[in-house]
Amino acid sequence: SKLGDIYQAKGEMKKALDYFLKRSELGEQLSQSNPHSVDLANGLAVSYSNLGILFIEKDQIPGARDYLEKAEKIWVSLCEKTNIPEYCKNLDWVRKKLADMKQD
Repeated sequence: SKLGDIYQAKGEMKKALDYFLKRSELGEQLSQSNPHSVDLANGLAVSYSNLGILFIEKDQIPGARDYLEKAEKIWVSLCEKTNIPEYCKNLDWVRKKLADMKQD
């Protein structure tokens, strides 16, 4: 959600969280109704990763891990199905974030 990004950049984490949660809920509904859409799946993974980053910034590591793992699962599937470089790059990024959390 662009609004979520703006609020996050401004440090308004509560508003950012509200927008990211709304976006992920909508993404879940759309993905369920269109399970073969790679664009919708990628959008949902992006929403989950945004939530993961927000939770990291709030020092809520278990919540961050949950959302990043959801994003990872989607990007693994997209990478295997499509081999689109952007999805594989996102997968590498989310795996690095998860590995960094294990080190802390």
